[in-house]
Amino acid sequence: MKGLFKTLLVCTGIVVSIASCTKDPTDNLTAEESRVYITQRDTSADFTSYSTFYIPDSVSLVKGNKEVKELSNIDTAYINATSRYMTAAGYTQTTDSSKADLGVNINRIYNIYTGYYSYGGYWGGYGGYWDPGYYWGLGGYGYGYPGFVGTYYITDVSISINILDLKNAKTNKTINLLWLGSINGSGVANNNNPSIADSQVGKLFAQSTYLKK
Repeated sequence: MKGLFKTLLVCTGIVVSIASCTKDPTDNLTAEESRVYITQRDTSADFTSYSTFYIPDSVSLVKGNKEVKELSNIDTAYINATSRYMTAAGYTQTTDSSKADLGVNINRIYNIYTGYYSYGGYWGGYGGYWDPGYYWGLGGYGYGYPGFVGTYYITDVSISINILDLKNAKTNKTINLLWLGSINGSGVANNNNPSIADSQVGKLFAQSTYLKK
């Protein structure tokens, strides 16, 4: 039993040593490596039955419950890239939305998350180079720090591209969503680097081969 106990100690030490040396795979990621590309579709849709598409000349900026139209450098880049990949997939772009089989819109979405953090209470002495109560005439007294609660805000930006069914809208009495592509991660809406738009939209279309006519 004594020998077994020693063996367990040795094994435990090895496990701790290995765990402490393991690198966090999320450390030192580039902006591109941090991005996630998500696509979803209506599996009942037959994309070969659509021929033309219309894309607005602006992007919807969605922040909270507000939506406005914008056209920054990065927005223009996403519009141009989406138009190019739709054309490459076999669709013809039209400037008349009433004659389009498909409507394509692009959204820049800002999600704001709120959280709370708490500092535990600290009621001990300060431990500095002077008596913390000295200036108040209370020599020998330590400072007491109760628990504090703070808030933090995280803004997450994503690009969403939607393909809508305009061809059957009148018959269905609704505009159905046929395809959704979402780009999430660091720098997806960097207005100073619009060149990233083409490769990012390309990745969405690359994993959606069913869009090709």
